[in-house]
Amino acid sequence: MPVSEAQKKSAKKYPDRNNKRFGVIMKKWEAEILERYLKNSSYTLNGFTVKAIKEKIERDTCKNFEEFMREYKEEQEQNVNS
Repeated sequence: MPVSEAQKKSAKKYPDRNNKRFGVIMKKWEAEILERYLKNSSYTLNGFTVKAIKEKIERDTCKNFEEFMREYKEEQEQNVNS
């Protein structure tokens, strides 16, 4: 079944509504090393960055990322309700 124009429009809006873009500034030589590493791995730049951030949060909080996010969301809800 063909995709309708409304479905196409909705699919385009989804990333904007549900994702946030961050920029990273680093030394050129560090970026070159990272690009070389990524080229020889199964990671994309985005996938690698997200995984690294999650692992850092887990190391710093001694909680798995899902547990950390659940507690963070509960805390945010409490702040909204108080």
